[in-house]
Formats: sequence, C-alpha cells, structure tokens
Amino acid sequence: MLNFLRKLRRKEMNQNTGKYLKYAIGEIALVVIGILIALSVNNGNIRNKERALAQEYKERLVNQFQKDSVQWFQRNQGLISLNEIVHNVDTLFMQKANNTLKLNDIIKIPVFLTLDSPILTATTAIDELNNTGRMSLFKNILLKDALVSYQNEISNQINTYNKVLDKYTAYDEYLIKNGILNNRLYFIEARYLTDEFKNRYWFVATNRMNDLRQSSVLVKKCNDILKLLRD
Repeated sequence: MLNFLRKLRRKEMNQNTGKYLKYAIGEIALVVIGILIALSVNNGNIRNKERALAQEYKERLVNQFQKDSVQWFQRNQGLISLNEIVHNVDTLFMQKANNTLKLNDIIKIPVFLTLDSPILTATTAIDELNNTGRMSLFKNILLKDALVSYQNEISNQINTYNKVLDKYTAYDEYLIKNGILNNRLYFIEARYLTDEFKNRYWFVATNRMNDLRQSSVLVKKCNDILKLLRD
C-alpha cells in the first residue's frame, strides 16, 4: 500500500514538473519577445532621430555651400582679371630688357595684384560633424570625402595667405618707396624695375595665379558637394 502511494505521488510530481517547465518556457519566450519588440521600437526611434539630425545638417551645409559657391565664383572672376595686369607687367620687364624703355620713363603698375584676403567661410557644420563623430550620419562616402577635402582646402588657403602676406607687403613697400601711389596705380620710373623688384613681383604673380587655380577648384568642389547633398 505504501509503495503504491509513493508511486502515485511521484507520478503526480512528474506531471506537475512538466506543467511548470512548459509554463516557465512560455514566460521566458514572452519576455524575450517583449525585449525584441522593445529593441526594435527603440532602434526605430534612434534611426528616425538620426535621419532627422542628418537632414538638419544637410540643410545647414546646403546654406553654407550656396554662399561659399558665390564667394568663390566672385573671387575667381576677380583673379581672372589679374591676368591682364600680370601680362602688362611682364611686358614692361621685356621692354626694359630690350632697352625699349628709358630709365626715366614713368610706368604705371596697378595695385590690384596684392589686394587679397582669405574667404571667410563658415565651416561650423563640418567642424561639428568631425568633432562629434556625427559624420557617420551620412552614408554617402563620396559626400563625406568631399566635405573633408573641402575643409582641408580652406585650411590650406588660410595658411598660404598667412605665409605670403609678408612678401606681398614687401612688394608694395618697394613700390611705395620708389614711386607714387595715385588712383589705384603706382607711378614709378623704369629704372626701378630691378632684379630685386622682379623677384618680388614674380613671387606675387606666381602666387596669384596659384590662387586662381585654387579658386577654380573650390568653385567646382562647392557645386559638387551641393549636388551630393541634394541627391
């Protein structure tokens, strides 16, 4: 009789254990499904926030590059006009070398050759993207590379300007010392077209032509970035 009761109790425990195990597995499954749903919703919210933030940066960048594109185009047009000045001064050196200029002949050299200042572009949005790691918001590799390249070009422009400023000043000081400034022209005698002045002039002229090439590149970069931002 005791053996029978023991078997019956053992059988009942085994049956209950099976029920409890199924119940526990069901509870665990519900918890896992709940966690997965919560993660999915959370990830969706994060993606929506990232898309909104990326769109905000895109709008800021579009505004920046629209302004920069105009500035670089205007600068480029101004630098193109320097070609005539450079050509005219080069002609003066050739005439002096060929003795077609008398030493006391008065020549005119425009002041525009050294009138320069760096483009003050607001790269705040690009700085934020780099400093906060948010550049990853943009999935377009071409766009990210173009933004970094543009910022580097701007830094090079400012550095170059700071490096050549003293040489530009020395060029102007030579003309002021030996000539007369009148109505945006230096009136100077041909005798002062010396090798000293020639070297200063060529340095300035070469850099201005380099500026022209750089501004042409930056006009294209601005337009390319605007296209990538709008795609």
